[in-house]
This record gives sequence, structure tokens and C-alpha cells, in this order.
Amino acid sequence: MIGIGDDKADMFADPRFVALRVKAVRYDMSWDALSVTYQRQEVTAWMKDAKKDGLSVLVTIDHSDRVIYRRVKVHGKWKRKAFSQTRVLPSTAQYITAFKAFRKEFPWVKDFATWDETNC
Repeated sequence: MIGIGDDKADMFADPRFVALRVKAVRYDMSWDALSVTYQRQEVTAWMKDAKKDGLSVLVTIDHSDRVIYRRVKVHGKWKRKAFSQTRVLPSTAQYITAFKAFRKEFPWVKDFATWDETNC
């Protein structure tokens, strides 16, 4: 099976993608994507388009994209400053809860890779 992986929903309308006539696509998402508003919107839009086009989806699950902030003093004022993305692995319970939420939202997706990066 040959497919393509692109996490941008506009891929589905791209004439170059359409011309390929592939039937398999891959989506890489954060393990907690459905609990982060903007990520949930991105995942939902992408999955909706993939389903509409009748594509077979492989979902790879990755680290969280949540950003860790700290308070820093800048010119005498306290501000929140992003200093790192979290690379903390989910607990087993968190992972199962997130996976079940995804399955409930998108029951037609059948193919999964448990983690995108084997070196995590």
C-alpha cells in the first residue's frame, strides 16, 4: 500500500494530491490532541475531509504539543514566556483515556501506530 502523510487539511483539495489518486493517508497527532481546543479543531477538520474522500487513515500518535510557560520579569513586569514544549510521556491511564476519546469521535479509523517516534 502506498499513501501520503500530511497534517494539513488543505492537502485534500490540492490538485497534485488529487492527481495521485492515493487511497491511504497518514495523520500524526499529539496523544492529547482532542483535549487542546485548536488541535481538536485541526484533527476534526482533517478527519472529516479524509472520511468525505473515502480514504484509509493511519494515525500515528506522538508527544504532546502543549507548551510549558514560566513567569519571567521583563523590563520590571512579570510576563508569561514559553520556554519548552512538553516531552513528558502520558501515563498509561492518560493514554488509554485519550485513545478511547479518539475512537469514540472517529470510529471509522482502524489503523494506528502507538507512537510516531521510536526513540521516545
